[in-house]
Amino acid sequence: MVSEGNILTAGIGDCPVMNGCVSMSREMRSITPTLIESLVRHFSHGAMTHYDPARQVGTQRESFQGLGFGWIYISVADLLHARRILVIGSGRGFAAACFGLAVENRTDAGVWLVDPGFETWTVDGKVTDSAPGMWKDPAQGERHFQEHLGLQNITCIPRTSDEAFADFRRQDLSFDVILIDGEHSFIQSTRDLENALTC
Repeated sequence: MVSEGNILTAGIGDCPVMNGCVSMSREMRSITPTLIESLVRHFSHGAMTHYDPARQVGTQRESFQGLGFGWIYISVADLLHARRILVIGSGRGFAAACFGLAVENRTDAGVWLVDPGFETWTVDGKVTDSAPGMWKDPAQGERHFQEHLGLQNITCIPRTSDEAFADFRRQDLSFDVILIDGEHSFIQSTRDLENALTC
């Protein structure tokens, strides 16, 4: 178990694209407008609604003009030289995709995406949210990252976070960065944070 891991819970910001592309480090491919469009089109939370990324920003401030929160995910992985990243919860895979791009050329690096693949859920018994449920089949989820971004470093785990954390502890698996964005109730978010501190 590792106590030096970094837990990322939220953030905002944007990074301008200069001269058409940005590269955070020599290890990473350039973030071109074409790559941004593919990320937003196939992984953005608004990708399957009436959201038009050419004219609007999504829930993570992403659009065809920039990655919004995605710049934070990429920067955190880059600055911390992360190799093992755990993403708890993902509507359409945006954070996992950004982290995957950040570490794709690092030896033995990868992203573990834990999401049970629910199609609808309730937060604190008040708000209903939905997603396509695409993470139920790990092979299908991993293929989605391969087909649209060429990423082969994403491992999809269709389990609840409690189940996954128990497995990680049994395997003595630790992470450099953990993003908690699963079930958003106070009770579950607190439990995810407590579990993350032991992993």
